[in-house]
Amino acid sequence: MEFTNGQRWMWLAVLVVCFAVAPSAHAQKWWRKGVLEAPKGFKVRLYTKAQYARSMTSVVYKGATILYVGTRKDWGGAHSDVFAVVDSNSDGVVDYVHSLVVDGINTPHGIALQGDSLFVASYEDFPDDGVKEKGLIWRLDNVHQYALQKKTYKRNDTDLKVITDALPGDRWHGWRYIKFDSKDQLLVTIGIPCNACEVDDPAAPAGDGGTGKFRYGTIYRLNVANPNAAPVVVATGVRNSVGLEHHPDTKELYFTDNGRDDMGPNRPDCELNKITQDGQDFGSPYCHTQGFGAPMRRSVGRSLPIKNETLAIGGPVQNCTKEVAEGRRVAPVQAMGPHVAPLGLRFYRWSKDAKAAFPKEWDRTLFIVQRGSWNREPQPIGQRIMSLRLNAAGAPTDYRKFVSGWLKQNATSKGAAAGDDSWGRPADIEQLPDGSLLISDDTASSIFRVTWEGKRR
Repeated sequence: MEFTNGQRWMWLAVLVVCFAVAPSAHAQKWWRKGVLEAPKGFKVRLYTKAQYARSMTSVVYKGATILYVGTRKDWGGAHSDVFAVVDSNSDGVVDYVHSLVVDGINTPHGIALQGDSLFVASYEDFPDDGVKEKGLIWRLDNVHQYALQKKTYKRNDTDLKVITDALPGDRWHGWRYIKFDSKDQLLVTIGIPCNACEVDDPAAPAGDGGTGKFRYGTIYRLNVANPNAAPVVVATGVRNSVGLEHHPDTKELYFTDNGRDDMGPNRPDCELNKITQDGQDFGSPYCHTQGFGAPMRRSVGRSLPIKNETLAIGGPVQNCTKEVAEGRRVAPVQAMGPHVAPLGLRFYRWSKDAKAAFPKEWDRTLFIVQRGSWNREPQPIGQRIMSLRLNAAGAPTDYRKFVSGWLKQNATSKGAAAGDDSWGRPADIEQLPDGSLLISDDTASSIFRVTWEGKRR
């Protein structure tokens, strides 16, 4: 799971003790052993170091491959970097990493490209004037030129603009993910600021740092060309989504959702969901999912709706199975296991012209980052990249591990917390234009590259 309230501070203290001296030294010690494993024919190598690397998006511009990287420094919120990782001649080797913004944007986690503008989701605190903290979306114009010329945005630059400051500013489940759809509308996730609770009121009421437009547990579509236009509800009942991806052919929106804590080590499951029409309800906080098969690797496709026992007492939902059967709540495409904390996801897009392309049979495979549990006892789960294959009807046919090695096979929660059984946690995945895959890791402050080096078919 992602962190819960007071427990996150206890865990942060543990991290400080374990990593304050030399976090990257510990990661590189493990990395020299070549512990990241992938299927035969694939190789995983360190692409670059990038402090607190999280969300990623890439482009080829004037012959250079530019990777933009959002960051999340810690769980309390702090000024962080937006990086441009530049491969000047697109030969697969990073030439430099440049900080585009080093001050003024607080926790720039979510990023999305539109033309030569980079959109960044962040926070803003106003502790001294009585105004509630805000959630913002910035626009960094002419970003490719800034990346190639190693320029830095300043707070009052005309190329740095605030698109909206009406989003919730909550830290808990507040590091939102953003992505553009095919019509250049910006999708924005707004998590529920709790483990499991009813939140009916607008997330950012008018007069309290917001406009009353937005509600928790919702995915919205925003018109960035007209920020005053009413946001469109894409999905509700979403606990904490930190990953959005469109199917390359159907354009249907898939998203990951983190399941709640405190229902035991083996339930509920985290979910992969698919939106087929605007406004669908995915159940949270009333209905959850129970997968079939071993917790470490759930069976393909099958799952069972389960209700939140506490909120169901006298609440609006008494029978989740009936709710799903009658279409009032949407069942997941795939139950991914309990406490695996799924984040970024990407459909692989094969091209015969991509010089580092995977074999064609990997085309349209969905790769899903599982950041991993922080409190599952006695054994943590996750910290891996999973692959999911779908048939022509969109039903899953194969679900298995693709990259692993951040977590020891017999790891314990205590050992993982101490850094003895774990050295990193993956966060996002991105396909470079050359066909290789990148995996960000904010704990190891690294980005890894997966390439195919087997026989060409």
